[in-house]
Amino acid sequence: MSKHHSTAELQRIATATAAPVRTRVDRSFGLPSGLYYATVGLYVAFIGIMALAFHNPELVLPLSVITGSIIFGFGVNRTWAAMKPDNDSKPATWGQFASGGVQTLSGHLIPTCTDYNPRAHLRRPMVMMRHG
Repeated sequence: MSKHHSTAELQRIATATAAPVRTRVDRSFGLPSGLYYATVGLYVAFIGIMALAFHNPELVLPLSVITGSIIFGFGVNRTWAAMKPDNDSKPATWGQFASGGVQTLSGHLIPTCTDYNPRAHLRRPMVMMRHG
């Protein structure tokens, strides 16, 4: 699992520089922003439907905590994707997404692929809305 390296061996391999190395990273995952906001909107709308359906004053605190968790959880990810430390990447537009698909760790997926398309991405929140 692990291997011990001597100090001499590490000094031979390692290189020290005065300035840190900057890497370019695409933090948008190649997805359009509208897809992300639609997902958040559907989850929050589901919580709204639950609040209206059960209309119990005792559920105010749990439902507001759940709503806050959804908003803050997605908000942290959105803030992380928007940070630009010498990074000029932008989210894909709908046209770019429709024509090019998305690159994943398992390979390139085209939008017409049955495993991944915008409707498939929103399937879970839409099913939750329908059953809500």
